[in-house]
Amino acid sequence: MRPVRAHRRRCPTFGVATPLGLIRRRQREIIDICICYESISLRLPVSLLHAIKAEANRRDVPYQSLIKTALADRFMPRKAA
Repeated sequence: MRPVRAHRRRCPTFGVATPLGLIRRRQREIIDICICYESISLRLPVSLLHAIKAEANRRDVPYQSLIKTALADRFMPRKAA
């Protein structure tokens, strides 16, 4: 798990000005709602990458977003309605 300090640097809302008594609580709330991202390198067969890019172009979305969405649909738990 990454240290909190690294997480705070990536969080765009970290350091929002708040009254002195609420700073620590506000920082904990911000850390809880921020999403951390980590870069990865992924080797794919060229034909698969071309298929992903073609599908992303058809849907008019960036191909990396399409990959993230597909992975999230497959591996992230769904919330009960």
